[in-house]
Amino acid sequence: MVLLLDIKLQHEDLSMLTEKYPVKLYVLNSIPLSDYKRALVLASSYDKSSLESFIKVMKEDKAHVKHVKVISRDYNKNNGYSAYLETISPLRGSITEVMLKHNVYEFKEVIMNGLEHWIVLTNSIDGRRILDDLEGRASVISIRRIKANEMLKMISRSMLTNDELKILKIAYRKGYFDKTRHSTAKDIAAVLGVSKSTFTKNIRRILKKLIMKEICYEYFYNY
Repeated sequence: MVLLLDIKLQHEDLSMLTEKYPVKLYVLNSIPLSDYKRALVLASSYDKSSLESFIKVMKEDKAHVKHVKVISRDYNKNNGYSAYLETISPLRGSITEVMLKHNVYEFKEVIMNGLEHWIVLTNSIDGRRILDDLEGRASVISIRRIKANEMLKMISRSMLTNDELKILKIAYRKGYFDKTRHSTAKDIAAVLGVSKSTFTKNIRRILKKLIMKEICYEYFYNY
């Protein structure tokens, strides 16, 4: 049985640094290099000085991070300040080592407030082995088990039909979703040859499906 594990834990490594700074780390990928692992990390914060201080501390913390390179920096008024980092840190004793050891199909990691949040897609047998291994090297705060087939059903129910996709495209192209609407519900309904109430009902169903899909995908991309 395919299983999704949602795990929050504390571990004596890079994650401990985020306890002192309002910084969120998205580990985008992690590649084993013998005794080390190289990772691409997106670090973000709404406070520029906190982000820069955090990066400085990372570079000084040779016990947990052997190498830190700032690839790029960015600012967005909605998401704040961010930096893409290349890091090299010990593989031995890490949580990544546990994931690579077992039959993990996919895993994602987010770090903030001194906690590591792992989303792991595996099978039920290796899922138990992963949890057993974690007990020996981390303090597990919470575990949530989700049968992957339940999530797949949710995703399948959130897929748009061809007719729904057609409605969405027309509404978008006609400016229905613009800040200053260029077309009203009545206008779009006329183009589609349906009543205003039918269009409103359809567009609500479409938006509900899109929201459901985003909630499902959040486990792997936005958590």
